[in-house]
Amino acid sequence: MLIEQIVLTFWIAYLVGAIPIAYLVSRLHGVDIFTIGSGNMGATNVARAVGTGWGLLTWALDMVKGVGAIVIARQLISDHTSAVTMIAAIGVIMGHNWSIIVMMITGHLRGGKGAAAALGTWLIFIPPLLIVIAFGIWLAIIITTRFMSLAVLTMTSVISLMIIGLVMVGYYEPVYVNYLIASGLIFFRHRDNIQRLLRGSERRFGESATQ
Repeated sequence: MLIEQIVLTFWIAYLVGAIPIAYLVSRLHGVDIFTIGSGNMGATNVARAVGTGWGLLTWALDMVKGVGAIVIARQLISDHTSAVTMIAAIGVIMGHNWSIIVMMITGHLRGGKGAAAALGTWLIFIPPLLIVIAFGIWLAIIITTRFMSLAVLTMTSVISLMIIGLVMVGYYEPVYVNYLIASGLIFFRHRDNIQRLLRGSERRFGESATQ
């Protein structure tokens, strides 16, 4: 794969990921998502700030970014599909987490935490049965604990282990191991949530931004 193809794939995916859905949705309601609740540009904070329905819409559109980035990259570079998929997956999550568009608007390089965008990428290359299993684990954690962050981190860990296992049995090419970079980015952006979970001060899903 040529270096030009790598750079093109990454930047296309990054710019797709950088579209600030949560910021735009909250602005429609006169809310600055960065100054309310957790201050995070993500679906969970949108749900707390302007309503669950809008949060679900934000989650869905952020997922579309994950799907779209890989589809567009594959259309532009039809060979090296596995490598293109991994570069685009990492790029779209980085764009979502550190959006240059948000920096142009607010003056700060910031964004979401990558969960919904990551789920969109999983829909492209993870076998459906494994997605169902991972989603079932996510849903069980949400129902029993109402900690969205814990559910996301657990599901991300499960997907990572699945990818490693699929590479080991030869289902995936070794290049797919690079997706662990994306998983690492999600954990990095959730580091404050991890600390709050350990302290017992993490907000539960459904609590308002003022609680």
